[in-house]
Amino acid sequence: MPSDLPSTIRRALATEDSTEFGVELYRILAPPDDDDFVDSVLAIVVELESGMAIADWNIDAWPDDEQLMHPHQSIYGSLTDLEQVTEGTLEHLTRVNSRQ
Repeated sequence: MPSDLPSTIRRALATEDSTEFGVELYRILAPPDDDDFVDSVLAIVVELESGMAIADWNIDAWPDDEQLMHPHQSIYGSLTDLEQVTEGTLEHLTRVNSRQ
C-alpha cells in the first residue's frame, strides 16, 4: 500500500481541481480517565485518499520510562485498522485540499 503514495502525490500536484485531492487530519486523544499518559494528544493522523492512514505518534505523551528514543510513525491500511489497535479516541480535525 505505501507504494501508492508517490502516484497519489503526483496526481495531487498535477490537478487543477482543488477538491479532487485532499487529506483528512485527525488526532488520537488519550482516554479521559487514563493516568498512564503525560499528554492528552497521542498522535496526529493523516488519512490519504487511498484510505491509508499514517500516524505520527507523540512519544512525549508517554512517561519518560516508557518513551521510545526516536520519533515513530505507523502506517495502517485504513482508519478502521488504526482504531482497532489504538488506546485512545480518534477525533477528526479538518480536511486539507491540494490547492487551498
